[in-house]
Amino acid sequence: MSGVRNPSGVVMSRVRAVADPNDLTAIFIDLNGLDTSCEEKLWALTPDQRAAVIAPGIYVQNVRNPVTAVLSRIQNVLDGAHAIGGKGGRGGAGAAAAAAPWRPVASPSSSSSGSSERRRRRRRRR
Repeated sequence: MSGVRNPSGVVMSRVRAVADPNDLTAIFIDLNGLDTSCEEKLWALTPDQRAAVIAPGIYVQNVRNPVTAVLSRIQNVLDGAHAIGGKGGRGGAGAAAAAAPWRPVASPSSSSSGSSERRRRRRRRR
């Protein structure tokens, strides 16, 4: 596997191709040290939902608490979003940002109190 940017990713894609989804779920639970409550919620999902929870990565990394991260993934999948969050296509902005009308940002001259305050702060720093 020399020349591969992410060797562990290649191995996991090969494992996913041959592993039974239930075995993959069991590996996910053991690898991340999930507690009984989280494990039960994961097993209660449909096989497709479990696959969506596992899809961002079999090993939950860069989090303080893997159980909380997996529970968040589960909730996101149940809500119809991606496991990591967001509905996709909007860069995480979601429906609220898409529904909100665009409004131009006020220029500094239109807000006299704000610009005056900024000028005062700049003078104090000098």
